[in-house]
Amino acid sequence: MARHDGPRVASATLIESEACKHMSRPSLDFGTVVSTRRPNVILVRDVFQLKFGKAREAKALWAEGKEIAKRVGYGAPDRVLTDLTGPYYTFVLESEHQNLAAYEESLGSTLGAEDWGQWYQKFVPLVESGRREVFTILE
Repeated sequence: MARHDGPRVASATLIESEACKHMSRPSLDFGTVVSTRRPNVILVRDVFQLKFGKAREAKALWAEGKEIAKRVGYGAPDRVLTDLTGPYYTFVLESEHQNLAAYEESLGSTLGAEDWGQWYQKFVPLVESGRREVFTILE
């Protein structure tokens, strides 16, 4: 495979190699694709499963949280999503960061801020569970 200094991503090209012939399906060719977007940008999704009937309250409270996040250095998430299908009362905050180091820096400044902590204590009672998803943006 030719060397290229761009980001490496899986392409949809299927290959058949000696190592793969014994497998029931062909493996993917991990070729190089140069992104037309920004290199090394990551997407962070904070996914909250809210308690029954708490979506409206969470949305209203987020208006306050968004302003605090901007003020303490996290910046407002690029998008706020709620469920249309799937598990009910899902509330998602999406944000983009230049890389993991930039994300960790902004997260650290936010979590260390007293006003964010006070706001978060109001948000926690609305949440049943949550998770964080981190993705590399390819395009």
